[in-house]
Amino acid sequence: MRNESTPGARGPVFCGVDTHADSHWLCVLDWRGRRVLSRRFPADAAGYEALAGAIAAAGEPACVAMEGTSSYGAGLTRHLASLGMPVREALSPARTQRRRPGQGKC
Repeated sequence: MRNESTPGARGPVFCGVDTHADSHWLCVLDWRGRRVLSRRFPADAAGYEALAGAIAAAGEPACVAMEGTSSYGAGLTRHLASLGMPVREALSPARTQRRRPGQGKC
């Protein structure tokens, strides 16, 4: 049994993937919301393997939230799902809400 109050105790990790044509950016947070990993991977078979390995090395994924599961992230979605990872679509904000004058990307 895991004691989550013990320093260094591992719990689930929460992952987010921002997909693009040539690369995918992975961010992994631990169960306390602390960033464990933030890294870019190529959008190809080797990159999919490396990204899945990075998630597995970080801990047990509670959720992998991904933009573009039916477009740029389709191949990665299939790969992670085949490994039994819980992949969910992360909806993008409306185009008018994405970038407002004087505000950066959040």
